[in-house]
Formats: sequence, C-alpha cells, structure tokens
Amino acid sequence: MLVETGDLRDIADVVRTVRFCSSFGSGKVACVPGWRWDHPVSFIDFDLWYVVSGEGTMTLQGTAYAVSPGSLIVMRPGDRPVARQNENDRLTIIFAHFHINGATDCCLLPPRHTKFDKRSEVEWMLHRILEADERGDSLAEVRFDAWMRLLLLELFANAEQTEPNGLNPDQKAAMQRAERYVRACCGQTTVHEVAAELELSPAYLARLFKRHASISLKEYLVRIKLEQARLLLTESSMSPTQVALSLHYADVYVFSKLFRKYYGLPPTQYVRAFRLSRG
Repeated sequence: MLVETGDLRDIADVVRTVRFCSSFGSGKVACVPGWRWDHPVSFIDFDLWYVVSGEGTMTLQGTAYAVSPGSLIVMRPGDRPVARQNENDRLTIIFAHFHINGATDCCLLPPRHTKFDKRSEVEWMLHRILEADERGDSLAEVRFDAWMRLLLLELFANAEQTEPNGLNPDQKAAMQRAERYVRACCGQTTVHEVAAELELSPAYLARLFKRHASISLKEYLVRIKLEQARLLLTESSMSPTQVALSLHYADVYVFSKLFRKYYGLPPTQYVRAFRLSRG
C-alpha cells in the first residue's frame, strides 16, 4: 500500500502499522561559506532535512526546490540530493535519517517539500527527535518513533490543506493581504514595501505571489497602477499628461506605451472611444 496524500484517516491507519527507526544519525548544522552538497550515491534510507535559517535550493530526481526558513525536505531511498546555499544568507539545517519498518508491503511517501509558515511547533518536534536520537537509553527508540509519527502526520495534514497552486491557507491569506495592500496604494508601491508590510523577504514574497496569481508581483503592481490610470482618464477631466504625473510616471511616452499594451489603445484614443460608447 502506497500513501502519498489523501484521506488523513487512511494515512493514520498506515502510520499505526509501521515503526520509525533512527539510522545514520541526526543533528543540527550551520553550513560554512562555500558549502555545497552533491551526494555521491543513492540514499538507502529516508532523511528529514529542515531549514532553520538561510536560503538555497535542493534538487531531487531532477526537480529543484527553493528552500527557506520553514522548508522541510523528505528525501527517500534512491534519491541523490544536490543542494546549494545562498552565500549571502547561509543555511542552518536540522537533519534526521530514518527507516520505516513493520510491513514489507507498506511504505509511507511524505511530500518531498513542505513549507511551514507556523514554524515553532514543527521545530519543537524536530528538536524532540534529535534529543531522542542522542539519548541512547532504553526509551530512545520509543521516543524517536513517537515523535516521528507526530511529525509525519503533521506533514500529511499540511499537504491536505494545500491549495491546487501549492499554497497552504496561511500563504493564501498572506497573498490576499498583499493584493489588498497593493490596491489600497493604487499600485504606487514596490515589492520591497509590500514585503515589509507582510514581514516576508522580497524573494520569498515574489515566489509565493507568482504561484498565487500566475503573474509576477511586479507585473501586478503595473496592472493595478494602470487600472487607476484608466479610472482617472474616464471618470475625471484629467488629461493623459496629468494622469501620468499623478501616478509618478516621469515619462509620458512610457506611460502611453504601457497603457496601450494593456488596453489596446493609447490614452487619448481610449478616452475618445470610451466617451463615444457612452453616447
């Protein structure tokens, strides 16, 4: 029985039939300057790889995942991971190798990459897993198994809540906040200012917004700004030059070119066509 995502009741039933056993160690590592990881051979076990801080990429089976704080990668037997870090924002990671034992016909397949916005609970579980692996007493294996069960259920639950575009409810709510903020500013803001408002890094915000809206945040800013321009042209007596200046376009020609790209006509012709349509 293979379980990757789906009904959490089915997943819980599978979790009850297996046992999670530590293998090849665990730990917390701050990556040094110049760090890179090209695993020379295929994994024979699973590995949790969680980003505490920093940014980078993890490539598994030809798919590259952008990672940042809250990213949890689950490597599987057969994987040959390739990882890189942003040298200006180096990685600190928690890792834990494990086997899944108990039933030869049953294998859990957690999502390869999960992004947690609410990080404190997940990091607390990961530290309990590290502690259990380090203690080595008679209860260490039991503790490791128990914490792994809880963490794997959390992984599946997070996948269950994910939107079709890959966003979980918290991420979707944040992107809706970004849209409201941009509209309130009539597009007259920047990616960095939106990121500061949401308390996110500009790069992470840009990635999330593209997944949410299928256009870049920069393009969305232009679109909202030009929507405001269209309203001013059609609902006021302002000239195209006045509208361009009010929206902080220093070059009226650039404004006219952008307006034509989005609305099919330059501002003056658009206003004339609009008034004719109104009689």
